[in-house]
Formats: sequence, structure tokens, C-alpha cells
Amino acid sequence: MIIALETYDEKIIDKIEKNEEVDGAVLGDMYCNYRMFPGGSAEIEDRMRQLKKAGKKIYYQTPCYLTDPLFEQTVRNICYWKQQDLLDGVFLQDVGLLHRLGQLNDGLQLIWSYMGVARNRAVNLLHYQFLRTLAPVTIAVDKPSHYRILREHGIDTMLMYGRITYATVNRLCYYTYENNLYGIDCKRACLQGKQHMINETFNLDMSVDGYLLGKKYIYTEAEEYPDLLYAQNYEECMERIQVLKEREKR
Repeated sequence: MIIALETYDEKIIDKIEKNEEVDGAVLGDMYCNYRMFPGGSAEIEDRMRQLKKAGKKIYYQTPCYLTDPLFEQTVRNICYWKQQDLLDGVFLQDVGLLHRLGQLNDGLQLIWSYMGVARNRAVNLLHYQFLRTLAPVTIAVDKPSHYRILREHGIDTMLMYGRITYATVNRLCYYTYENNLYGIDCKRACLQGKQHMINETFNLDMSVDGYLLGKKYIYTEAEEYPDLLYAQNYEECMERIQVLKEREKR
């Protein structure tokens, strides 16, 4: 089981190291690495080395919005981490990045992420076949029915458990914008979950979770055992793994 948590620190990574039920972890936040790690992006490599020492697999979640400078830096980071034997796979949702990494032919597993799938929620075989012309790619899906259909058509697929839903997403952090805080001045306060955006006219009350409004996790039960588990934190992750284990006993 590969797990993807919202936040990591040295203690959480230590728990993952010792947990035989966890094969590896997804590191990197789509929008803000300071939200995921106390040390921000500078901490990612430390946690990668910590996990690799324990023999865990490491996957990197690439940023959602890849502007030109960020695109090149992301490619350089991935190439370096691969050379250092710190990386097993990459989650991505950018066609240009998929093509670029496919050209490297370095053995990395390339996974089309849930955010890429969210742009086309239907099972569009032509879309997936197009992606496969760019590079060998695995498709991450949250619906068991989609998982079965794609596998029947010979498409490498990864079944998620814990799809993230949201009302809307922004290129700027809602929390910092609403509170006029920028850079590390925010003190990662978005993690406290106390900020809400209220519109009385339309009777809306949505949580402000960094770049997402109204974020929730939806867990869909299925006969198949999932490959990837998304959870808010390590404790919730362990609870969901227990649910899966009990389901397997039935």
C-alpha cells in the first residue's frame, strides 16, 4: 500500500518506516510544500533519504500549476532525485511534463494523477491512449468501475482509496489572501482548519484549506484492494487501513 498524507515531519516518517503495511509514500504538495512540511520544499529530500534508508518506495507529487520556470526546476529535481536513487515514481497532471519525462527513459513510473483525471471524469479511452503515445503511463482512478474498464483494455491502472473533492481551487492561497499574509508569515495556519468562507446570500459555508475551498475525502468501498490511500493524517490513514483489513476478512 502506498500512502499519501497531507502533512509529514520526521516523526511521521519514522512511523511509516516501522510500519510493514506501508510500502511507500507520496511526497510533495500540489500547491504548497510549506503546508506539507515544516521546512517547506527544502525538507523533501531529507524525508526521501529517511524513507529510502528503510527500503520504502518514494513517489513525488508534482505541482499542479507548472509555469515555465517551475517546469524546468521540477524536471531538474526529478532527474537529480532519480540519479540519487531517491525516487521510484512521479504523479503528474501536465501533458508537457509527461512527454518530457517520457523522453528521459530512466525507468521512473509515471502516474497520471487524480487531478489530471478530474479534468476528464468520464472513461475516455482516446484520452488515455493519447497519453500513452507520449510515455508509458499509469492512470490513477478512484472509481472501481473505471479501474476494471481500463484494465480490460490493457491500460496500467492504479486504484485510489480516498478521492479528494473540493468546491473550487485557486492559483493563490485563499488563507494568505484573506488574511493578508504571505510567505512563511502564514505559520501554516491553514492546517488548523478554523478558517471558513461564508456567503449568506447563497447560504454557503466552506472550509478554507489553503488553495482549496470545501475540501473533503470520499472513500468508495470496492471488491478490489486499493494501490494508493489518500488521508488527511497518519492516524486517519491507519484507521482506513484497518477498515480495509476488516473488509478483506468478510
